Amino acid sequence: MAWEDLVLAAGGFIISIGIIPTIRGPVKPPLITTLTFVGVLSASFVAFVSLGLWLTAAGIGAQAILWAVIMAQTLMIRRDAEALVHTTVVTPDLGFEEYRPAD
Repeated sequence: MAWEDLVLAAGGFIISIGIIPTIRGPVKPPLITTLTFVGVLSASFVAFVSLGLWLTAAGIGAQAILWAVIMAQTLMIRRDAEALVHTTVVTPDLGFEEYRPAD
């Protein structure tokens, strides 16, 4: 096992942990963003597997799966073309989200 595999894998798993708040949070990125991440990460997964960097591939695979979950959430929430380019808020509008200073 190469030390590079360990370093890249550690980074991949740390980034995976950073994706979890987006999954649990109310705001989802545009669909085009999630599609891009899933595509690039999937291609990277194949590349790392072909290089024999199995731990790195596992970290990248975890990221691809997590981004695919976000993509599925976005698709379930908004099924129109607007989801491609706009962020999606999944919480109801309560009326106090935007700060407006008093005149």
